[in-house]
Amino acid sequence: MSYPIDFMGRTIIVTRDVELDFTGGEGPIAAKYLKLKEGDNFFDVGAAWAMWTLYGLSQGALVYSFEPSPIHYDRLVEFVRANEGYMDRCRALRVALDKEEVTKTLNDWYDAHGSAGGERTEDCFVPTLFRTIDSFMPELMSLDCIKIDVEGGEYDVLLGGLRAIKEFRPRLIIENHLHVANIGDWMVKNSILQKMYTLILELGYKIFEEPHQGRSFIIADIAL
Repeated sequence: MSYPIDFMGRTIIVTRDVELDFTGGEGPIAAKYLKLKEGDNFFDVGAAWAMWTLYGLSQGALVYSFEPSPIHYDRLVEFVRANEGYMDRCRALRVALDKEEVTKTLNDWYDAHGSAGGERTEDCFVPTLFRTIDSFMPELMSLDCIKIDVEGGEYDVLLGGLRAIKEFRPRLIIENHLHVANIGDWMVKNSILQKMYTLILELGYKIFEEPHQGRSFIIADIAL
C-alpha cells in the first residue's frame, strides 16, 4: 500500500519499505548532501528501491535511475509512478554502469568485486547490459550529481565517467563498502579505496567521508 510522507518539506508517495529507507536507512545522507534544483540532472547509480531517485525527483530534478536487477527495477518503476508527474522526469533504466560497455551477469559483477558470499537470486544470472556514464554524454547538457552504490564496484563506475566528470563537475556521493564482509577484504587487497581517492583528488575535487551505520559515504565536490 502506498501513502504520502513528508521528507524535508516535500510530500512523497511511498510504501512501508521505502519509508523505512527514508527514515532509518540512507535518508539522512540524502537529506544532507543531495542538493538539486529544478532541471538539474542526477544519476542514481544502483537505485534499488528508489529512495534517492524519489528524493531527487521531489526536488524537480531530471533523474537517470540505473537499476540492473529485474526485481528491483520493476519495484523502482512502480514507486516512481505512484507519484504524479515523476515518471515524466525519470529515465528508469534496467542497465548497470561499469568502466566499459559489455554484456554480462550481475553474478559476474559480484564475483569480480569481492562479493562471493551470500545466496544469489535468479535475477543475478540474467544477461545484463553494462554501460558507462560517458556513453550518455551526447544527451546531456549538464550533470549535477552522481550517487554510486554498486556493492564495491564504485571505482569502475568512476573510470567509465571520466570525460563526463571532467566536463560537468558533478557532486559525487559514493558509498564506501570497506567495512562490508567479502567486499571490504577485496577492496583492501586491491587498494580500491586508495585508488578511488587518488582519482577523485586528481580530478580536482575535495573529499570528506560521512560515517553512516557502520559504513561511510564519500562526498566529493569542487566547492567543498
